[in-house]
Amino acid sequence: AQILVSVTLSPDIEYDFTHAVLREVAHDSLPRPRRAEAHRRVFSTIETYHSDRLQDHAESLAYHAVEGQLWDQAALYQGLATERALVRGPYTEAIGGIRSALEAYERSSRSVEATQRAIDHLLRLRRVLSATGEISEEAHRAVNRAGLLAEGIGDRVRLGCGWDGRCAAPW
Repeated sequence: AQILVSVTLSPDIEYDFTHAVLREVAHDSLPRPRRAEAHRRVFSTIETYHSDRLQDHAESLAYHAVEGQLWDQAALYQGLATERALVRGPYTEAIGGIRSALEAYERSSRSVEATQRAIDHLLRLRRVLSATGEISEEAHRAVNRAGLLAEGIGDRVRLGCGWDGRCAAPW
């Protein structure tokens, strides 16, 4: 009996397990450090092989970055996956993606670039929550956090966007 089958044709040949249980058993049988390393290798392979189409693979890259504990990359690609979700329209998926990107940021190196992306995610979260009619405490916290982060890195443009979000919200 086959364990792996080809699921696509050339030029991008991909393989998958014949059954989800086989995939799960193989994945779960690896020790956590080895599993994380495997995800890092898959992440690197996707990033290298599809370097001209990274946006198209944002969801897979985000997943493998999280599982491989590559927090800076996880935040980056989760943000790209969120943008794709917003284009498709399911706001609940986008909200979940933004939250995941922010969780990854909290575990990242918190570089200036990563902080700028986190601020953008926080402001986007407020807008998406507003679009769903859910002006909530979470939206208020997101705008406040964006302002604090912008102040922390001296980003006056993003600080202004944060203040704009505070002023526009019916708190």
